[in-house]
Amino acid sequence: MNKDLYSGDIDWERIYRTFHDPFQIAKRIKNELGDTRMPIVFSGFPESASYLAHDMPVTFVDHSSSITDNAKRCYRHINGFQVGDITQLIATLPVTRIVIACRVSAYWDSSEYFERLATSLLSFPRELVLIDFFDRDLVEIGGRLNFESRDEFGEWSYLGLEEVNETEPSPSKLKIKVSYSLNDHSFSYEGYRSCFRKSDILRWARSKLTDYNVMLGEPLLDDDPSFSLKLIRKMS
Repeated sequence: MNKDLYSGDIDWERIYRTFHDPFQIAKRIKNELGDTRMPIVFSGFPESASYLAHDMPVTFVDHSSSITDNAKRCYRHINGFQVGDITQLIATLPVTRIVIACRVSAYWDSSEYFERLATSLLSFPRELVLIDFFDRDLVEIGGRLNFESRDEFGEWSYLGLEEVNETEPSPSKLKIKVSYSLNDHSFSYEGYRSCFRKSDILRWARSKLTDYNVMLGEPLLDDDPSFSLKLIRKMS
């Protein structure tokens, strides 16, 4: 993950709130979790975590200390905060429900992330795991992902694709130009995001997490080129 982008210079909370709906994301996650107040570990938009924390104990995890510190100030009812790589940290957290949302997986650009994720998930019995991924079949070079809210705009331009075939699951590294035009300032940058084919994610999950029923679902964000993976522990 590009730490410089999340060092506090950009108000990401404002970006998330302007071009997405953190409440609707939390609502979809709650529907996937079911009607329960069991605790969860959550990585994704902090405001979505705050909505979830109204109904269940939430431990919020983010790679950026700036994002985490801001979440501590703004959302005091979230139960716990951890800074670091979610694929590693959950190995130390015996919580039975894990949610990795809001395309955090777009920064997983090698098999090491998935190896750590599988090992960490298997460190304790988990009841349910929910992860969303960019969908490789929905992005092509020259394409765009547009965001709009009143007179503010955002755009992701797809500049190039690099297939990484030697890993499992195989990511496609999508080069993007990100531009946001807000009322009081505008900025842009280039970077990479990982996207995955549904078949590759299914094959990986079924081979590595054999104690779980594996299924695919709809995006957690509105009008997003993504899909969700849901793991439910098999009954013994």
